[in-house]
Amino acid sequence: MSDSHDHSHGTLDGDSSELVNSLSQIIDKGPPEVVLESVADDDVVSEVLANLYEMDALGAISSLPSMTPDWSLAIRRFLETYSEGVELEDDLVQIGSSSENSRFMYGFGIMIDGLKTPEISLSADILEGIREKLSRIFHLQSKSMLYLHPTLALLPELYLFSFEERREFFLEVPEAPLPLSDDLMLDSDDVSFLSAPVETLLGDEHPVVRYMGSSQDLHEGESGYPVFLMGAVISQNSPMEGGIQEFLEGDEAGEFDAMLSDIAEIMDPENENADELPSVSILPWSLLFPMGVSLHFQQRVMEFVYRMNLSGKETLEMVPFWEDGYLWIHASLKGKNEGHDFLVVDEYVLEFLEELIEPVLTENLPVRLKWHPLPKDGRGLSLGLV
Repeated sequence: MSDSHDHSHGTLDGDSSELVNSLSQIIDKGPPEVVLESVADDDVVSEVLANLYEMDALGAISSLPSMTPDWSLAIRRFLETYSEGVELEDDLVQIGSSSENSRFMYGFGIMIDGLKTPEISLSADILEGIREKLSRIFHLQSKSMLYLHPTLALLPELYLFSFEERREFFLEVPEAPLPLSDDLMLDSDDVSFLSAPVETLLGDEHPVVRYMGSSQDLHEGESGYPVFLMGAVISQNSPMEGGIQEFLEGDEAGEFDAMLSDIAEIMDPENENADELPSVSILPWSLLFPMGVSLHFQQRVMEFVYRMNLSGKETLEMVPFWEDGYLWIHASLKGKNEGHDFLVVDEYVLEFLEELIEPVLTENLPVRLKWHPLPKDGRGLSLGLV
């Protein structure tokens, strides 16, 4: 993966500067929910962002004086999905027009929750077993290929798996299947999915490292954190046919669930209790980090509540707040001093948490929950690492 995590990219050249100016002029027109109603403006924004991505010049948009939290969230949604697929030609280019002979590469990941002591570097046998199951899930045909990275990614590492790193991942995927051999697999206690441990890349005091754990903590098997097996599918299915989501949604639910259980058994071969196997989900790249953070949030909140002896009549106050550009939620019992802060990172993650986790907590916790609205003041940007 790329060694560089400085996304400022220095001085823009003429072409990228012109693109950034075009984006700034559209942002100045008003909020995205109004401006993007115009098909023409929507097309311009999409084209500008696509070109900046291909030119590796996204860093400029975070410092635009006209950038607002609402626009940053709209841009993030576009970039998340745009950066999880490429069209394969002589050179690696972003998905565009297709032809009969085109092939496309789509990024995906397997989220594995419940591995108590995960082996970070996977053996050839485990990878081959998972690849066989995935080939059936994706219904891979001739001229198709499935690639799996041999090292599990940790939740904090997905924070750094930004648009630039996704491009690097695609470039590292071989154009033909390689024979797997344990002699070729990475075998080191210091191995990381990224070029270096997250605490080295971000610093020990970064909120993501402090809250979600350092690479050393998680490599040592601290429970409560999901891990991720990252991969890519090469297929003739065009983006118009739905990409990864179409692969997954087109399968029979029973068969799909059975194969996920098979993958869980492969990942945890010593676990003989089917009820204690890890849970396995297959997701496109755009969903991996928000889903991982949301799941982690759910687990930590439930631990916080259940360690207290509650009568069931209490109210748990959930108050979002911004600190140094990062979004947190402060949970506390009404009328009591005890509370805890949970890192949500930004509003892109919050969207998933609100849709998926709030209902689960509301239904399952033995307390009443009061969710406070996001404060209007002090909002940070939700661009991710551009």
